Amino acid sequence: AVMPDWAEAAEEPERRQLLEVGPRHVHFRHELARHALATSIPVAARRRLHQEILDVLLATDADPADIVHHAEAAGAEDVVATYALVAARRAAAVGSNRAAYAHYHRAIDFVDRVSPREQAELLEELTEAAYYSGRIADALAATERAIELWRELGSREALGRCTRILSRLLWFSGEGAPAREKAAEAVEILEPLGDSAELACAYSGV
Repeated sequence: AVMPDWAEAAEEPERRQLLEVGPRHVHFRHELARHALATSIPVAARRRLHQEILDVLLATDADPADIVHHAEAAGAEDVVATYALVAARRAAAVGSNRAAYAHYHRAIDFVDRVSPREQAELLEELTEAAYYSGRIADALAATERAIELWRELGSREALGRCTRILSRLLWFSGEGAPAREKAAEAVEILEPLGDSAELACAYSGV
């Protein structure tokens, strides 16, 4: 769609064994060749090309991850803000934890654009992706920010849940005493709300 005459343009590079052309793909044979050519294109031209590709991806409802990639390269921040969270949730749903973390990390740059409740939910999702990606420090930071928001919003259930998660993350970080303190705090918050799975998990940390 971006380059209708691509086949004619690809003939000479394919003949010189720079490109590999198949029934469903065209790609460089070697990453070094691709990188050399990409870096030779002026920045302004690269942004224009990424924008052209982005326009087609948006028009065809393409993969959110591809949209985010080209939107970043085109400098289209509003598009990144819209699709980063979509890409993150799609990656998380299929267990692609590193990709999910990367997209959540992008989405968090635009967290001020959504309501405090949505911010807290996003931070909880980032916590999970960071944990599964082995980034405990990032998970701790996200959980602490979520706790602050849930406290301001007055949601005792969410506050207890995040406090319990914070306890578990501290435990995995090797901080036993603070982990038990947060578990006890989670129990104190959750007990008045009645029996729940979160309360049971909090008990296990005391």
